[in-house]
Amino acid sequence: MSLSHQRKSVTVTIGLPVFNAKRYVELALRSIFAQTFRDWELIIIDDGSSDGSPELLHGLDDERVRVIDDGRHLGLGARLNQIVGLARGRYIARMDADDLMHPERLQTQVDYLLQHPQVDVVGCSLLVLDRNLSPAGLRCLPSTHAQICSRPLRGFLIAHATLLGRVEWFSLHPYDEILVGCEDWGLFLTSFQESTFANIPGPLYFYREAESYSVTKYIEAKRQAVSFLWRHARPRFGVAATVFAASAQYARAGIYGLAAAMGVDQYLLRARNRPVDAGALALGSVIEQVLATPFPRHGPDCAL
Repeated sequence: MSLSHQRKSVTVTIGLPVFNAKRYVELALRSIFAQTFRDWELIIIDDGSSDGSPELLHGLDDERVRVIDDGRHLGLGARLNQIVGLARGRYIARMDADDLMHPERLQTQVDYLLQHPQVDVVGCSLLVLDRNLSPAGLRCLPSTHAQICSRPLRGFLIAHATLLGRVEWFSLHPYDEILVGCEDWGLFLTSFQESTFANIPGPLYFYREAESYSVTKYIEAKRQAVSFLWRHARPRFGVAATVFAASAQYARAGIYGLAAAMGVDQYLLRARNRPVDAGALALGSVIEQVLATPFPRHGPDCAL
């Protein structure tokens, strides 16, 4: 559904790329419509899905929602750049189609950027959900730019899907559309020295890790990361540091590949997270609230 052309601007553009996510995207949409912050537009771009996602998405009936469906598969980086070009918001919020977010996520991050004008992009910690959408772990991320970027050749301690940032920053730092699986690392590595990142400590994003992870995708992402390192990090950090970082990427890919062959890779995933505490368990009621949130759609034949 196209947004009214008479609407000139909004505070937040939520960018939601979708690729064969019909099984999950309804819950992502519920968490968007559950937001306490209301001044947003939603740009959904289908990236050539073949599972019926476009038909489902075109059933949405809200003037704040734009669905882009051109039938092509261009990749995440290209679609994110497209969202930036289409955005009417002062800020852009990232989200993946198989996750959910806390109802206060947008309000909290917008308030943070208003109070910290020197910060370009703010993320948040994550609550990891199991397949039953119950809290299963916490991924707590550091709050300051120095901590986030302390080991740039190994990665950045900020979760890509949680980003909310100034539209000018995204325009100045486009995604490398060649990269697959490490688009975020490419973005951060080429921008961190002239940017300021931050994280909000609270888990405002609900990550369905078990649904997202694939060892094949993980290994391919590491291969692409090594290629990117050689092209972009070597001139900046030197040959020796780049070779060491590339070796570490290959080693991690090998460890996860071996763990998958032995059927124990899920243990490695769980080891990334802290155990849930009482506060995280209490978010179960918030998740139930999100799951019960209605959203506008065209008639009973288009029920999601």
